[in-house]
Amino acid sequence: MTETKRKRSRKERDERPAKRVALEKSTGHIKVSFVSDVDEWVPVLANSPGLSLPAGISLKPYKKLRRNGHRSSSEVLLHSAAHPRIDYTVREQEPNSVESLMSHYIGIYDPETQDLQLVQARKATIRGTPRSETGNESAKEEEPAPNLLSARSNLGLAFGTKKAQKAIRSLTENAMSPGRHLSQSSSSKSILDPAAAAVLDAMDASAPSALAQEEIKQAVEDAKPGPKPNLQATTVAEVYPVEEVVGLDALRGLTVRDWQDKFKDGDDILTKSRYVSGRVREVVKSEQVRKIKALKYLLLLVEWYHCFKPGPKGVKKLGPRKEVEQAMKDTSEEMRNGIRERFAEGTALNKWHTSNLHLHICALALIIDDFSTDVYDLCQDLRLEPREIQTLFMHLGSTISVPTAAHLDRLSLTKAQATGHRIAHLALPLNFPKPRTFRPKGGRR
Repeated sequence: MTETKRKRSRKERDERPAKRVALEKSTGHIKVSFVSDVDEWVPVLANSPGLSLPAGISLKPYKKLRRNGHRSSSEVLLHSAAHPRIDYTVREQEPNSVESLMSHYIGIYDPETQDLQLVQARKATIRGTPRSETGNESAKEEEPAPNLLSARSNLGLAFGTKKAQKAIRSLTENAMSPGRHLSQSSSSKSILDPAAAAVLDAMDASAPSALAQEEIKQAVEDAKPGPKPNLQATTVAEVYPVEEVVGLDALRGLTVRDWQDKFKDGDDILTKSRYVSGRVREVVKSEQVRKIKALKYLLLLVEWYHCFKPGPKGVKKLGPRKEVEQAMKDTSEEMRNGIRERFAEGTALNKWHTSNLHLHICALALIIDDFSTDVYDLCQDLRLEPREIQTLFMHLGSTISVPTAAHLDRLSLTKAQATGHRIAHLALPLNFPKPRTFRPKGGRR
């Protein structure tokens, strides 16, 4: 059989042009030379931590002998007095600092002569100093005449008891300076000391903006477990829509025909969930397909949660595959995989994923019970303490209350039987728990 394609020879493969064809212009070798730092001016790489250097400002260079007999004969100093209220000074970093161990080089390439010169750049830091601190040294040396209060304070510090000395030092530390009572609004900057106002103006550009703070706040809210509430909702049904809590794919994949057929034939619908068993006939009777699917999805989540076994550090591990299939034998493999990918990390269920799963189950219970549900049955299904299940509903924006007479009538319970029962009610406006505040140690005695 003859070959129809000619194999490329090794010589042709070696002569194949490179992808970066711009380098083909260099026909010869590039001569690299290093320019030593002697008495010539060298580049400076400077940073300004915490300050925003004005654009177009000019810096005047200076040189002076380096201290401590370092191998370099001089160090660079840049200074600018162009700003009306701040002096900017650029100083080189100390030669013995940690940052000095890293060197930066700048290369200058001449395409005509094909010479590349490398020169070491010096690293420096830009600092801004208010002019009132540099120009009014004589004013600082003038001390105010001592008054009666300062004289008594000096005597108290010298001859007073420890308690009196501590009180005097506390008054000195907490003394209110002029302008400290002013607000931090932009209108008060004109009343502040000119040096302080200049520093604040220079720091405004580097400070985080209000938009960045809002983005950080939104990122923190998105990282919380549980379904995300619709804070712009006008009705309570829009706060946690079924499509968001269950998911569109799972909502389409759920079938409720088996429950409807059993209800029509008068057969019992048996489940392993106390919550589902107490509501399934009433929900199927209502013929609300979305609510029936929500109840069935809640049952799947409870059955799937029971397949986990406790592990170290609060991390639960999913049981063997055969046990999971046996526990959820009426559920398709696609549905089981969808639940695992949504609520677990592989086969592990850590504390965050557990809270996320519990909050979704609680949100489904609110939807099924028309946003007023008894938390007792779910507490038994999830094997939680009453306080824990109540906290979960509170994080969804619900209020917890004792069952009223109407609730007891609907649940067919007496007052004695309703001891461990609590009602979670979701209504607008939502009532989320306030963040915990900790009192500082060593408070008032």
